Amino acid sequence: LISVKLIVKFTFLVQVCRQASVHLWQRAPWRDCTSATRPDRAPRISFRTRVLQLLYNRFYDIEYLVNRSQSLRNWSLRRKNAFHGYTRERYGDNVAAACYILNLGGGIRFSGEREWFWKNQLGKFGGDLNHFREIPVEEVDAKGTPITYDGLNNLTLLSSLRTLDLSNCPHVDDWCLSRLHTLSESLEELSLSGCKKVSDKGLATLHHLKKLKKLELFDLPHISNPGLVCILLEEVMPECEILGIDYSDVLKGNSLEEINKQHS
Repeated sequence: LISVKLIVKFTFLVQVCRQASVHLWQRAPWRDCTSATRPDRAPRISFRTRVLQLLYNRFYDIEYLVNRSQSLRNWSLRRKNAFHGYTRERYGDNVAAACYILNLGGGIRFSGEREWFWKNQLGKFGGDLNHFREIPVEEVDAKGTPITYDGLNNLTLLSSLRTLDLSNCPHVDDWCLSRLHTLSESLEELSLSGCKKVSDKGLATLHHLKKLKKLELFDLPHISNPGLVCILLEEVMPECEILGIDYSDVLKGNSLEEINKQHS
């Protein structure tokens, strides 16, 4: 009985489709045209033209997708550099800073320990950080990580931090260097090599780091006068060894008096 009903329905649909096709054929505009008056066939459009036309029609959609993608990247960057307030309240400043750096892809070493903590391939830490709740973080390797000005809030209370490597960090700029004054009582080694956004103004804020013994400044394209910067840094931090720039660097043909006028 079911198969008979399906056959009847199918037959009815076929009849409806045939009637519709005949009706459309009878109403076609070229039915009444002779071969002389029949309209010419539309010219063929190339594939390249069709693609360009499609992109033109969808320009605003593409612009929206680009802006949306950029906003998602900014959101991801802010999320990675969020303040670890809950971890700090529960486990302390050192564990919170360690979790922050490890989540960024960097490494940390606690005081009195030889081994470093890093993330493994599964995104897990190599040990239990709870055992180091009372042990201060002594070294931080954040080179190449997306650390930002806001993210430095997780490091400002590390009273025993001696070494900080920020080399090749794409978001480290002059504003970030101005936050390092909170580490003036402990920081001894600092690397800023490859930080493309760092300029003379940012390096001028490092005079607060009185205990700094080693400063690496390789590959900083926005340093306008490396020789003068080296002189000024050694004047305010006489105990610090500055690598990457020295007196022999060209001062771009300016006399010392002209340079002083530019910086006055």
